[in-house]
Amino acid sequence: MTFPRPTYLRSVLTGATAWLVATALLHWLPLPIHIDTQFTLRMAALALANCSFFAVLVYLLVRRKPVAERFPSSAAIVMPVAFGDAIAVAFFKDFFPTISPAASGIFAAFLLLTSAVILATGFFAGLRIAEESN
Repeated sequence: MTFPRPTYLRSVLTGATAWLVATALLHWLPLPIHIDTQFTLRMAALALANCSFFAVLVYLLVRRKPVAERFPSSAAIVMPVAFGDAIAVAFFKDFFPTISPAASGIFAAFLLLTSAVILATGFFAGLRIAEESN
């Protein structure tokens, strides 16, 4: 007897794995990321690079899926990321000891922005293809 595999299991596992790897890197490695506590051109460039990277990455992950599954797939990717980020920010100094606690609010905004970009990419990837097929 075989059981059908849940449709979005791979997407959820992809999001969970990516979150675990990124959080582990930020926890244990002294990465050369300095987060300013004020708005600067460097912070704006970092946010733009972050958005661009995740938009391209998620688009590559969902582009082979049928149009109707692109947004739900991106939502399935972001689910474990959003839950993990909420827990990590609540216990910021334990999860990210290499990042200054003064930057926790701005870092939390980056995490939230990343989740929003993942969702928006899935949404617009589905829309773009749907418009082309009409």
